[in-house]
Amino acid sequence: MKKVASPSCPFCPSERQTLRHLFINCTHASSFWNRFQRWYSISSNTKLLLSELEVMFGIIRCHPYCLALTHLIILGKYFLYVNALNTTRYCFDDFVSLVRDKINLEKYVAVTCNKKKEFKNKWKFFCLYKIVLYPFFSSFCIPICFFSLPICLTI
Repeated sequence: MKKVASPSCPFCPSERQTLRHLFINCTHASSFWNRFQRWYSISSNTKLLLSELEVMFGIIRCHPYCLALTHLIILGKYFLYVNALNTTRYCFDDFVSLVRDKINLEKYVAVTCNKKKEFKNKWKFFCLYKIVLYPFFSSFCIPICFFSLPICLTI
C-alpha cells in the first residue's frame, strides 16, 4: 500500500475514498462493473448482474462457476485499486490483459503441478472470448465455444 496525500478519491475530489466508494460508488467503478458484467456475460454466455455485496465479498450464492467469477471480481477490485492509487483512468482492455496474464500463470502452475483437471473445472464455463491464452504445452486441450464458434484452449 502507498500513503496518499489526500483521503479524497482521485477521480471524485469531493468524495472520501472509502472501500465502498472505490469499488462501488465512484463513477469509474460503476462504469467498470457495468463493462465487466457485459464482458463476462458475453464470455460465459450467461447473464450476469452483480449486487454490491457480490462485488465487495464475492459470489456466495450457489453458482456453478463461482470460483472463477469470484477470482475475476478480485482481479477487478485489484485493477480498480491500482488505477486509483496511480491516479490513472482505467482502460478495460488493460483489465482483460491482466486477466489473460493471470489465467496463463494459473494454467502454467496447473500443468507443472499436475492439476490440469482442477484448472479445467474452474474455467470450463468461461468462454475465453477476447482472452487469448498462449499455449505452454500442446498435450491437453479444453474445448471451449463462444456461441457457435469453437475455440480451443491448449494446455
